[in-house]
Amino acid sequence: MKGKQASNDDNLKFSKKGQTRTPVYTLDQRRKMVQTEDVLQSQVESYLKETGWVTSGKISDHKGLIKGVYCHVPNQAFGSIRAKGLVGNYLKNLPDLMLFHPDGRYLFIELKSRSGKRMKGQRALAKILPISEGKVLDDVLMEIEGWYLNIDEATKR
Repeated sequence: MKGKQASNDDNLKFSKKGQTRTPVYTLDQRRKMVQTEDVLQSQVESYLKETGWVTSGKISDHKGLIKGVYCHVPNQAFGSIRAKGLVGNYLKNLPDLMLFHPDGRYLFIELKSRSGKRMKGQRALAKILPISEGKVLDDVLMEIEGWYLNIDEATKR
């Protein structure tokens, strides 16, 4: 093997290309890692796209099995427009991720960084709608899959 020598450390695994090795962290270790909300959002969306979920705008272009429809409300992107009154408060406080199952169930998730907290309006909306909070990628993905497969009766909507 040219370049870097592979380590004999059992805590490392080969990457897909087999050129480098990356550390493997336990779920407890990953829960303690700091992750920004936008990185978490992009990772969750990548997972959804890879597993057959589509956005409502792309549903007609999708080929193959559709697992469900999801939507992301990018509130941060509308900051300057909102200030001008073009969008107003229509999108404010909506959860970051909304998933809709073909059988009519839905799941709303508010994504936060590890230290992030819901704003006052988000807390008020959570009293009306069942909105869960996700701070760790693995926890969010387990919640989505458990809800999708209807494993936990408490997550039925």
